[in-house]
Amino acid sequence: MNLPWWNWTSEASIKGGIPKAFSDEFVNGTPNPLYKAHILVPTSNPPFDEDTRRDPQDPSDLPTPQMIDELLELNDFDDFDIILENIHDQIHGWVGGSMGLVSTAAYDPLFWSHHCMVDRLWYLWQLRHGFTNGMQDMLDEVLEPFPLKVRDVIDIRNLGYEYAVAQISVSV
Repeated sequence: MNLPWWNWTSEASIKGGIPKAFSDEFVNGTPNPLYKAHILVPTSNPPFDEDTRRDPQDPSDLPTPQMIDELLELNDFDDFDIILENIHDQIHGWVGGSMGLVSTAAYDPLFWSHHCMVDRLWYLWQLRHGFTNGMQDMLDEVLEPFPLKVRDVIDIRNLGYEYAVAQISVSV
């Protein structure tokens, strides 16, 4: 299985916002499953039964390539972590709608490509600064509810995947 990352800093995103693969309601006359998803949680109080929605802001408000270059240059893990989290949160707010709410964000198909971009940036930072740089005191923390420690998952290559350093654009 492959999951694409959404590069919010790409020229296409800065000009058009959400990629067409996620923003076109129909593809060749067929409903696009990446456009929205249905949320059904009948056991919630009150029951939840609606489609995901988005309310994106101006594309020029997305992070720039320069911002990401500066992020990846940071040597201190704590500084990197704080700024990456801020950018992550900014994108959730920028997309708005279901992505702007913790309780519904993961139902939006765009959520997964957004988080792949965040994970990819973490990987690129690790390639430059080391896989455990600044994290020595966290390596033995258990990742509940899983029987794993931080040290077990810190290098994604050991988990059987990696990200391309460069990108390609796919048109639909």
